[in-house]
Amino acid sequence: MLSYIIPIFDPTVEKWSAQARFLRWLTFLWLSLGLITLFSASYPVALAETGNGWYYMIRQAFGSGSGYKGSM
Repeated sequence: MLSYIIPIFDPTVEKWSAQARFLRWLTFLWLSLGLITLFSASYPVALAETGNGWYYMIRQAFGSGSGYKGSM
């Protein structure tokens, strides 16, 4: 049940090789750092253009989540 709520917790990962697990965590790390960078760079622009500083962050997070679910 937890793997459906939070897809990072996947019980089949234990069967993966160490390199595959490491690559998976690197992917999540780089995705997180990219979202943080996007937020810090786009907040003032989004606030001025739309009145919502989270505008670009929400769109990007939705796209990232859709891409992750689509890859499964």
